[in-house]
Amino acid sequence: QADFAAAGISITPERQEQMDFSIEYATSTQVIVVKSGDTSIASEEDLANKVVGVQTGTTGDMVYGDPENAVQPKELKQYKKYTQAAADLKNGKIDCIVMDELPAQLLVDANDGLEISSTELFTDSYGLAIQKGNTELKETIDKVLQRLMDEGKIAEFTEKYSKEAL
Repeated sequence: QADFAAAGISITPERQEQMDFSIEYATSTQVIVVKSGDTSIASEEDLANKVVGVQTGTTGDMVYGDPENAVQPKELKQYKKYTQAAADLKNGKIDCIVMDELPAQLLVDANDGLEISSTELFTDSYGLAIQKGNTELKETIDKVLQRLMDEGKIAEFTEKYSKEAL
């Protein structure tokens, strides 16, 4: 029903069966934010015993809220903003936050007593979704994205919206 969609759409094999994707314009590593000094999360499997905070609608929410996912947190708490999750983490209401690395670094910088765990979960690649078979539109979108990346605009946009996610 649409020619293309653009909103931080993760490129996955399942989605590639349904639609084409532009060139990859960004990647993001999913990390775990913990209280400073907390070493109880040494692997993804350790999330199974934890109360995990995520922002509603994010990759972390989709992955750890999926009952088919191999790792199921003890409890998944959804938040509108990461700052709310940070307050709950500092107060011991949750054990950790799963989120993208860039906003995680901003969150940690703004909150004494929090740090990013050495455990990285996975890397997500983003592209624009394009109606399957529309090669002309894909070529046009790829050219524009490449120009925006070359000019540093994508990095600028990413930083701006990472701040807004907090």
